[in-house]
Amino acid sequence: MPDTSTEVALATTTLGANAATITLSSIPSTYTDLRVVLTGTIANGSGNTIYLRFNSSATNTYSTTRMYGDGTGAYSSRYNSGVDTRQYVTEYVYSVPYLTCINVFSYAGSTHKSTLIESSFYDSAGQGKAERTAGLWQDTSAINTITFSLNGSVARFASGTTATLYGIL
Repeated sequence: MPDTSTEVALATTTLGANAATITLSSIPSTYTDLRVVLTGTIANGSGNTIYLRFNSSATNTYSTTRMYGDGTGAYSSRYNSGVDTRQYVTEYVYSVPYLTCINVFSYAGSTHKSTLIESSFYDSAGQGKAERTAGLWQDTSAINTITFSLNGSVARFASGTTATLYGIL
């Protein structure tokens, strides 16, 4: 059966200067799912983890299961709710270009929100990784804000980093 979904670009944020966070806000509840495409580099640090929060929620209601490979092996890990106050996106991002696609399913519905995240980065020095992550936000609120942050105190999303939000019908 052919895919009849429609993807609508809702907003794009491109950083004009290095920033500690990227926020996509005023998300309408008129779509079935959301997709965010995040591309850029990290400034002022290496080996950083990118996280997200929905609706600025800092409660312990996020869980993550991930699989990744880095050219030397394949790995997996799990972070469970009760511990995490933000959704894990990807880790060990260096100052090389990365591409991350975050899919948020039934974001406006009254059930818990699940995510599927695909991330990759690579440079000519051999730093690289491909990763797939399944996440869960155990909250029934409709998502109207998504904020991306980094774990390092000096790390910043570099100027030119772009976050594009799509609504899926």
